[in-house]
Amino acid sequence: MTDAAAPARGAPWRDALGLAAAALVIRLAYVVAIAARYGTRQTGDAEYMNQVAASLAAGRGFALASGERIYNQSVGYPALLAALYGAFGADERVALAANVVLGVASVVLALALAHALLRDAPAWVPRRRAAVLAGALAAVYPDSLLTASTLASENLLTLLLLAALLAGLWRTPRDAAAGALTGALAAGAASAKALVLFGFLPLPLVWLAARRGPVVRTLAAAAAAVVVLAPWTYVNYRDSGGHLVPFSVVAGEVFLDGNNPLARGRPSGVMSLGPAAEAGLDPIAVDRLKLRRALGYIRESPGWYARLLALKLVHAISPLRDFAFETPGEPRLFTPALSRWVPTLFNAALLGGVALGCLALRGHAVPLALAASQIGGALAVQLIFAAFTRYRFPFLFALLPVAALGMLAAARGGWRRLERQKPGTT
Repeated sequence: MTDAAAPARGAPWRDALGLAAAALVIRLAYVVAIAARYGTRQTGDAEYMNQVAASLAAGRGFALASGERIYNQSVGYPALLAALYGAFGADERVALAANVVLGVASVVLALALAHALLRDAPAWVPRRRAAVLAGALAAVYPDSLLTASTLASENLLTLLLLAALLAGLWRTPRDAAAGALTGALAAGAASAKALVLFGFLPLPLVWLAARRGPVVRTLAAAAAAVVVLAPWTYVNYRDSGGHLVPFSVVAGEVFLDGNNPLARGRPSGVMSLGPAAEAGLDPIAVDRLKLRRALGYIRESPGWYARLLALKLVHAISPLRDFAFETPGEPRLFTPALSRWVPTLFNAALLGGVALGCLALRGHAVPLALAASQIGGALAVQLIFAAFTRYRFPFLFALLPVAALGMLAAARGGWRRLERQKPGTT
């Protein structure tokens, strides 16, 4: 029996348990080492997450420790932490333990997604081997480890993205149920970080390629997403004084950061219009003003914007990491060189693997369509805002099955030779 044939009964469960155990040991060891070296205190966005979670747990709603009301924080991750803080106490160690569990679950889902995705691959594809490699890559993914050591929404986002894609690949005649489940999970992922929507918008094309009720599934997904997002949207509408902010009120700020005369493809640090321009405006009005200012720059100089998009594209496909999950002066892979080059080389291998995997899957509409949805999502969010590797990380995590297939093809002498392998050979 070959890899390309159906795996032995129980093999996926054994693979899942082995990978889960390995991921647990790796993440626990890493998080404990980082906490011992730098402590558990959070900074920047991670500290905002912590404060909002503590506020929710105490029943004070979306607020920072200072009492300032917040409407720009996606609800998913701090809401999860709030539930845990309510049960175990508002301690960063509780959040870090949750991150470890979320990371382990994401590794298992990466394995499951590989099995689901590659069943529509060519018959010569070594399915089980590719799935195990995808899970192994997930277990040691440097950016995944880095997120585990900080209170970043990507810890939850990655898990929900994989779960939504798995639901999208569900082979069932109950198209409404499959669509509703996909939409609910996609809305949950969007509540953790709205940028993930760019990877969900093409899902109807995946259903069309699979001939699995694309219209019914799309309508059911949209309805379920509205139901899931409605309570949070209403609370923001009520507490913000009548503003519709279903996801985030920092979209304009982030857009300005990546689209201003000082921008060079990456975040520029320009996140304010100055005290005079913002005086007397509430946070929502300020954010919308930032969005209009950035759009004004684009309208005034389309040529400049075209060059900026080219720079963003270069950064978007570059493997170089940008220290998104590190506090300055704290190399979280223990030395500056390791912290720089381990994620960079890993990203380079992943990007190359994805390219080779897509070549190997040519002519197979369903896995290619799903791969295209995640590639398109990663590029769209980076081209619209800024080419931040933090933005592409969840999409690349979802592309691990395709990357694993490409790596196997390269390791076995190129995908053309692998394609010529006949069933029955080893």
